Amino acid sequence: LAFDLLVVTGERTRDYFREKGLPTEVVHKGFSPAHFRSEGHSRTLSMVMYGQEYLSRRLARQALERAGIPIYNVRADFTSLSSELNRSVAALSCTLDGRTIGGKALRPLVRQFPQLLIRTLPGPEPMLKLFESSASGCATFVDWVPDLEPLGFVDGETAVIFRSIEEL
Repeated sequence: LAFDLLVVTGERTRDYFREKGLPTEVVHKGFSPAHFRSEGHSRTLSMVMYGQEYLSRRLARQALERAGIPIYNVRADFTSLSSELNRSVAALSCTLDGRTIGGKALRPLVRQFPQLLIRTLPGPEPMLKLFESSASGCATFVDWVPDLEPLGFVDGETAVIFRSIEEL
């Protein structure tokens, strides 16, 4: 395609393309302080998640619900998302790669038996929601990717980092 440089938003993605011989660099996602900030008011003892409910996010939500942790899915436009995030003490940013065992043939059974039929692998990169929820003052729970610590996300200090649904 005659390009000189591929720019991606995660170290794993960069490494993948470099292994293929493509010149690749990382520019991480971020957030706009004009749109995402802590509003300083009281929050409910709940966890929020937002965005599409991928297989791994479904597993995470169900595991948290079984543990008695109130979690709800926010649907808000960009301009009101920070205010919605400010209602909860915590947010979930789950990027684990979820795969259905048995492929498409067993997919209809996933809703009934997700813990048995979905396997997770590490996610590709930090999602934008990690930055948005942290900037909005939420204790952000995020699955481990190599980019986190260089970006300032340290387990137990600036984020709660997990490696599996069980650990979450």
